This record gives sequence, structure tokens and C-alpha cells, in this order.
Amino acid sequence: FVSEDRQTALETFGDPYKEEMLFYFREGILSHHPDFASEDDFTHETLSDHMIIGTPEECIESLEMYEEKYDIDYIVLRCRMPEGPSPEKEKESVIRFGEEVIPHFHDQDDGDWILSQE
Repeated sequence: FVSEDRQTALETFGDPYKEEMLFYFREGILSHHPDFASEDDFTHETLSDHMIIGTPEECIESLEMYEEKYDIDYIVLRCRMPEGPSPEKEKESVIRFGEEVIPHFHDQDDGDWILSQE
């Protein structure tokens, strides 16, 4: 979730994301994760280690870390949970991600992945 600063991003997206992760935990889906032994372990701080969240620069840094550490080559962008944020805030984050985060990675790519119009 991209915003003008990390605190605003956490205030906007943190609680909806936390509720979503608690749902998965209660259903036993996250019961194996070493960071989450109980519901008390679900805080903005612990969850932010598992999110791409903050300023565009922080999001780029996080994505680069995942790329380097886990050799990822694609991500799934989810900027809205059932509990929020508002569609307007979601749209702002998606636009900002597209305008301020993606170009950083696109500039590093040789373009072979882009389908031609042929």
C-alpha cells in the first residue's frame, strides 16, 4: 500500500490488513508461521514486515529485498480488504504504485516481457 508516508499507509491499510490476517490465523491458515503464535502477535509492526507498505521509496526497497532474498519476479497487488480502506484510498494507492513504483522496475527491464502488437 503506497502513501505519502509510512504512518499514513499503516493508518489507512494496517487495520484492514490486520483483520484479514487474523481471519486467516483463526482459520488455521497462518498457524505454522513463526512470527504469529497468538492473536497478540498481529501488530502493525510485525505485519509490516510481511507487506509492501509506505512511501514509494520504501515500497521499492521492500520489493528489491524480496527480489534479492527470494528471487521473485512478480507480485500480487492487493490494496483493499473486505474491511477497507475506502475505494478512493485504494484507487490513490494503485495509481501511486503505477506512477511511482513500477517505473523503477520497468527501467531495469530489457523489455523482452512486453508483448508486441504483431
